[in-house]
Amino acid sequence: MYFNNYLVKLELAKRAWQQADLAREARLSEPTVRAVIRGRRVSAATALKVVQALERNPPNERLVALLNWSPRGTRDLASNPPETGPRVANRLLIPSR
Repeated sequence: MYFNNYLVKLELAKRAWQQADLAREARLSEPTVRAVIRGRRVSAATALKVVQALERNPPNERLVALLNWSPRGTRDLASNPPETGPRVANRLLIPSR
């Protein structure tokens, strides 16, 4: 399985997390988390741990609002808030190549 590395970085930013934070919350090694963030292939078990860690720790909505993130100028968070919960996995994972 592959992660969309842009979206993983976005999810980390929305939580004010570093790689070490994701590693701790997902109970993975930092090298494994680096692979996730770089969009390298990871096991289904690793993917599940990452998604579960993100779902257990929802984004800080006030931080998201302050960031007013607008990738490529197409998204206004004030009128289109970020998805949270079980739908996170649908955005982060890229089908195996």
